[in-house]
Amino acid sequence: MARNPRSLWESYTNLPRRVRLIFGLAVGVTGIVGLVVADKLEEVFPADKKRVSTTSRPTPAADEK
Repeated sequence: MARNPRSLWESYTNLPRRVRLIFGLAVGVTGIVGLVVADKLEEVFPADKKRVSTTSRPTPAADEK
């Protein structure tokens, strides 16, 4: 089987303009949908405010006690 010496970018630019446009729009829509879904999931499942930090630095509230 012969190997194609083209780079990924060259293969992408050889696609018809319409296909590249559809591909770009699909990537953009996927990103926007991901952001919206993440916001909705955060509303349904809020983050715990009592979660312990994994950093070694103390928080300012811990110093005041």
